[in-house]
Amino acid sequence: MSLKVRFTIAQVLDITDEEDHLHELVTATARARGGVLDDEVEPLIFGILEDLEDYLVEQSPAGKFRGPDMKKIVSAWIDERLAEVGGG
Repeated sequence: MSLKVRFTIAQVLDITDEEDHLHELVTATARARGGVLDDEVEPLIFGILEDLEDYLVEQSPAGKFRGPDMKKIVSAWIDERLAEVGGG
C-alpha cells in the first residue's frame, strides 16, 4: 500500500533543512536589486517561495519525492537562483 502525503512549502523547507540556504537567496536577491523597502520584503519572500513551489510541482507531477531527493532538488534550485543573482 502506498501513502501519499502533501507538504506545505514551509514543511518542505523544514524537512530539507534548507531554511538558511533560502535566507541566503532572499538576501542575495534583495542585494542584487539594490536593496528593498520594508513593504517589498514580504512580496520578495513569497515570490521566491512560489517559484520554488512551482518548480517542485513541475519536477514531480506525480508528487513522488523521497526526503534525500527533495533536499538535493531544493538545494540545487536555490544554488541556481543564487548564481543568477550573483550570490553564489
